[in-house]
Amino acid sequence: MIIAAPAAAETANLGSECAESQGNAESLALARGIVDSILPPDQQDQMMHQFMTGFNGQLQAGLMQKVDAADPKMQAILDKFAASVPDRAMPVVSKHLPAIKQAMACAYTHKFSIEELRSINQFALSPAGKHYFGASMSMMTDPAVAAENGLYFQDVKILMEEMKGELLHDIAVYYDSKPRPARSKKKSGH
Repeated sequence: MIIAAPAAAETANLGSECAESQGNAESLALARGIVDSILPPDQQDQMMHQFMTGFNGQLQAGLMQKVDAADPKMQAILDKFAASVPDRAMPVVSKHLPAIKQAMACAYTHKFSIEELRSINQFALSPAGKHYFGASMSMMTDPAVAAENGLYFQDVKILMEEMKGELLHDIAVYYDSKPRPARSKKKSGH
């Protein structure tokens, strides 16, 4: 199922920089064509689901490593949770994807001249361009990239644990040094 949003809704939160005008209509049209080459409207939900499934597996391998190899029930709980993420996230992805694609198109107009956009769009429409852009999202889930991402996420997990400890320490020091409001004494009736 593809959720289509009216163009006005797509640009509603992007400010005047991305509002279509006579001065940028061609740039935006070319950029939208490029973005549609990356995520074709008739395939975008399927592509996003495949991407999330593959990337989720990498996150799970790196961040949600075996909690306790001796506890298969705990691992089953984590595996079930991880497996549910792509399907559960798809409604949110579908809701935001039209605006994300519009923002991507705007980003293209910020980074590339009209001549460059014409060239990129011409390439995107060629057989090689269609293949390149069609495969670009799946590159992140290629086994070689997935293996490296798994190692990367393992190191990120270690770093985040270290940083979490530092952050919690700094917060505790701040609260310990923060002046406390004076307690009001209750008046007794004696």
